[in-house]
Amino acid sequence: SAAIYQSISWGSQSDVESSNRSPIANLGKDVLLSCYIRSSSEAGAQASIVAITWRKEGLSGLVYQYQNGAANLENQNLGFRGRTELLPDAITSGNASLLLRSVRKSDDGVYSCEVISSSGGGTVSIHLRTAAFSETNFTTTKDILIADGARWLPKPNVTWLDHDGNILNGTTTLSPNFVGIFHVVSTLQPVTVRGTYTCRIENDLVTANSEATLTGMNFECFRIPKHFGQFHAPNLVGTVRSGPLPLPT
Repeated sequence: SAAIYQSISWGSQSDVESSNRSPIANLGKDVLLSCYIRSSSEAGAQASIVAITWRKEGLSGLVYQYQNGAANLENQNLGFRGRTELLPDAITSGNASLLLRSVRKSDDGVYSCEVISSSGGGTVSIHLRTAAFSETNFTTTKDILIADGARWLPKPNVTWLDHDGNILNGTTTLSPNFVGIFHVVSTLQPVTVRGTYTCRIENDLVTANSEATLTGMNFECFRIPKHFGQFHAPNLVGTVRSGPLPLPT
């Protein structure tokens, strides 16, 4: 069957928005590209979505299309086959966000989300960037503190800081795997009991600050990604605490 496309001019104001127009996705993980119809108190009832079209700049074919109450994947680019879906329960509330699974480096780029609704519609652009990043794991041996970051891309820098924010001299090894993702191992020596140390792993897209405190009988690790995400709009903020580990003698 022939596909029919409409060319629509939305005027100066779009009814479509995104909560994050510059997301950073972790390679191999899933990412949700935000797109929704702006709610209006004047409109009363929520506008119903008639069609959703996701495109990627420079890409032949579509990323995803929804129309007539169902997915229409006839013109979907093969690179996105089996990796994209909407949130079915959210469409009725005006949410056209796209779930992109198993993010690849080639997914980098500018996406557009066009929505046609019963009250109008519009288009929003989203610039997706990809990186590899992971939380930092700490171990100790004698008076050495070891920080391990399993996967980082672009190539990161590592900085050690003491409790007062002074820079310390550590030794770092960056080992790329067969696809160029770096395994980070950094050591700090010597460390002292009751000392608190921060290991900062950062690249152009992501920063992870992880703090380790050594106590008299235990080693406690507090991973605190204070800016674990995009520099100008952190979107991956969380706190993880591990249980105490024996302090080597």
